[in-house]
Amino acid sequence: MKKMNSINMKMVLMASIVFFGLSINAQSDQPATTQDHKMEKRDKKSPEERAKIVTEKMTKKLNLNEQQASKIYSLTLNEAKERDAIMSKNREARLLKHEAKDKEMHSILTPEQYTQYQKMKEDRKGKRKGLRKGQRNGNRNFKKDKMNKQ
Repeated sequence: MKKMNSINMKMVLMASIVFFGLSINAQSDQPATTQDHKMEKRDKKSPEERAKIVTEKMTKKLNLNEQQASKIYSLTLNEAKERDAIMSKNREARLLKHEAKDKEMHSILTPEQYTQYQKMKEDRKGKRKGLRKGQRNGNRNFKKDKMNKQ
């Protein structure tokens, strides 16, 4: 009898391990939905589309009447347009800052050094894109994996 209980327990334990392993594997195959990924999708939409989506969600969840929905749409549309304008200004400011630094580097470095500097910048840019791609595909240990390969 003790031998039968031992065998049954081992079978239950093995079945549990197999089930657990399969469920972990299934979860790892699904792409990770990150906040960055959600923001990318949102940023691709126009302010009008984003305002419409927000208004529709609020109308359903809060049972808004037409007048309220219209006001919510106007408010969120203005907010989305302002956000886009701020993001555009920030982008422009960063570009200007980078251009100023680049001009300064050009005046400091020799032509050969400046060429190497440009190549270093391109290499860094490529690495950052690769990092983002790895993280976007759900590989949370992308940095660790990359460091282990080197």
